[in-house]
Amino acid sequence: MSNTALRQRWDAILSEQSRSGLTKKAFCEQRGLNPATFYYWQRRLRASDDGSPAGFQRV
Repeated sequence: MSNTALRQRWDAILSEQSRSGLTKKAFCEQRGLNPATFYYWQRRLRASDDGSPAGFQRV
């Protein structure tokens, strides 16, 4: 799966969780998702939305 496809998939999952009314933990349990993976993608996509680079930067 390409990086763009992964981003789109996780963007859809995060949107679905937001609309579900469930807590993130309950949503992940219901969907069989690893919560760490869920939070990783949430941080990664949020960072790309606000223009901040994700991950480490060379200093």
